[in-house]
Amino acid sequence: MLYAPYDERPHVGLVAANPKSIPRGNGSTIYVLTHADIIPPEQFAPCKRQVDSKGPCGNDMLEDIAKKSQKHAGNQRWDVLTQSNRSNHMTVVEMWENASAQAAHQVQPAKKRFAISYPVFQERAGLIRTRNLY
Repeated sequence: MLYAPYDERPHVGLVAANPKSIPRGNGSTIYVLTHADIIPPEQFAPCKRQVDSKGPCGNDMLEDIAKKSQKHAGNQRWDVLTQSNRSNHMTVVEMWENASAQAAHQVQPAKKRFAISYPVFQERAGLIRTRNLY
């Protein structure tokens, strides 16, 4: 067994729903958790590693996709949370009515644009991302 010091990672909302407004999930609800790290110089403009240093940069990209995704059919939650002691560490929390809604979201124009620009951003900004579906 490995031993590690106590680790706590409190978050604050960059884009977040009121917790009281989030519906209860059921057996068909799909949850997606994504962790993203953005190197600090690439969080806000000017972000010199982007095609255009005026942006969009890391935080703007995540805020934009969140606001657009919240409007997609079947979306029940799309929050971007920032680690309070490391503002460049983000957790994206998605909640979808069912697998069909989550799959339909993947082909929406805004999601496709994000998916196309994301690898370029990732390569240039040193962004690390892990994505898990539950």
